[in-house]
Formats: sequence, C-alpha cells, structure tokens
Amino acid sequence: MGGIMRSSVCEGQYFCLITHKIEQRFEAFTLINLLRDKLIGFASDSLARLSLIVTLHCKVNLLMRTSHSAIASSVKPTDEVKSMQQDSIIEAKQVRSQQTQEKLLNALNNCLKEDFFEHISIAQITEQAGVSVGTFYRRFKNKEALLPYLYQDFGTQQRAWVLSLTTVKQESLAQQVQYIIDNCCEFLSSNAGVLRTLHLNSRLYPEILPTSQLSERSQEYREISAMLIQHSTEINHPQPSMACDMATFMMINGLIEKILYQDLTPAIASPLVMAEHCKQLGAMIVGYLTAKPE
Repeated sequence: MGGIMRSSVCEGQYFCLITHKIEQRFEAFTLINLLRDKLIGFASDSLARLSLIVTLHCKVNLLMRTSHSAIASSVKPTDEVKSMQQDSIIEAKQVRSQQTQEKLLNALNNCLKEDFFEHISIAQITEQAGVSVGTFYRRFKNKEALLPYLYQDFGTQQRAWVLSLTTVKQESLAQQVQYIIDNCCEFLSSNAGVLRTLHLNSRLYPEILPTSQLSERSQEYREISAMLIQHSTEINHPQPSMACDMATFMMINGLIEKILYQDLTPAIASPLVMAEHCKQLGAMIVGYLTAKPE
C-alpha cells in the first residue's frame, strides 16, 4: 500500500494500482475511500473534484461488476465486506453511547449543510460534535459507517413529513399535484446535503439500506400516489392507479435531479429557476393524468 500513498502518482497510475489491488484482494470499499481522498488533491476546484470522484466511482463499480464472479470464486471476502453484508445498524445500548451517536449524527448533518460528504473529515465531525477522534473510532470504523444511521435518521424525518403531507386534500387534481410538488421541493431542498449523500452512497454501498427502510419508502410513495387517486373523477388514464404511481415517480425524480444536481446532466435540460420548474412539472403531470385516451 506504500506506493499508493505517493502524492506524485497521477490518476491513471492510481486506477492501474486499484485495478491490481482489487484483483488481488476484495478490498474495494477501503481502497475507494483512500484513493478518493488522495485524488481530491489533483483537482483545482470543487466541480473538477466532483467530476474526478464520480469518474473514479464509475470505474471501480464497472470493474467490480465485470470481475465479481472471478474474484468471488478465487478469494474469500474480507471481514469488512462480510460485516457490510450483515445488518448495518447496531443500536447503542448505553445512554452515554446513545448520546455520543446522536452528537455525531447532528454534527454530520451540520457539516453537510456546508460541504459534500466526501470532503468532510472525521476531525471535522468530532470537532463539531465535541467528542474526541478516539471516541469516534471506538464506535465507528470510518465515516461511511455513519451512513446507515444517517439514512435511518432521515427516514424518520421523511416519515413525519409524509404523514403531515397526506392529511391535506385539495379541491382539484391540479391543486393536489402542485401542493405535493411544492411541499416536496421545500422538504428536499431543506435536506439537500443529507439527501445528496444518501442518494450517491446508497448506489455505491447498497448495504446501508436495510430492507425495512426500503419497505417504508415504498409505502410512503404509495401514500403520495393515493393522494392523487382521490381525484379519480378527473383522471382519464385507462389505468388510474398505475398512472398515479408513475406520476409520483416523475414528481420526486424530477425534483431530486433539479435540487441535487442542477448543474449536471440531465438537470441542465431544464434551465428554469426552481419555482418555474415546479410549475411546469405540475402542468406536465396533470396533462399526463387527464389526457383522454385516443
């Protein structure tokens, strides 16, 4: 690993090294975190850093997918991979440990309001939390180990938001659609740092998403869809339930892309300011639901 630490190595050499290491041992999760931090130094600005990080992630994901079968047949998974394959949430039992965990989560949430997760160090988190780095490592192996707890915490907030959202019925389908979009935009925008972190890392580390949490998200989407089906007399689609599910998907996905990645593709396809984007998104959804079949 000593060669990997040399700061003079270029991105191409780093990729060759990580390719070789992954072929030798199943250590992708550890290596990608190490290389990501080292590669940040090669980029001159935040956009270039983000592009570099995404490129590295894509390369490693592609490599892992194409060589997974060969690796799995010749190499036993490390303890780290085994632990990630198991339940990611280990609840703190002692009051003091619970308080420390809460402080660290609150600190991470605050840091995410100012910076990307990949740029936040453990020292920043512990300083914000008012605990020592040693205390952090007694509870967590690395900052990525906080992700399942961050997801769980966000899930609790989202559940409360959905419950509040679904208590209001508007007079018309158009008003209902716009009500959902506007409230969804406000909720997602106020949690953009956390949401972006979970959105990206849940694709890199599916293990942070417990099955129970995924089931809850699915239920919440169905509840939002049910808000639309209340106006079934205005819906002309031959399959109203399916159409409302699709409308929910389009609303949430259209907002997530615009809020989290407004300067990247595909969000740049909509150059509108957020308020107008929400208005046009609502009009598109209503048009889809109310269009009469030919």
